[in-house]
Amino acid sequence: MTRLLVTLLLAPAGPTPSPTPLTDDAAVRNTPVVLWMVMALMAAAILLGLSMRRHLRKIPRDLNVPTRKAEPSSAAEPPANGD
Repeated sequence: MTRLLVTLLLAPAGPTPSPTPLTDDAAVRNTPVVLWMVMALMAAAILLGLSMRRHLRKIPRDLNVPTRKAEPSSAAEPPANGD
């Protein structure tokens, strides 16, 4: 049974058709617009990276240590002199 499955799976399915081109090579050309679009995307990626780096530098290295000391709240303290 296994030999039959291997023979059927590995048997050639027939000649494969040659792929047809989806676009006409003569109609496709490079334009300056494409160059400017790629340059704008690269500039945006660089600016986003710099901004992210600035924001990540503001995060403390050790997240378990509080950055500010918590002030005691006045509601937790008992009133003085029975007021």
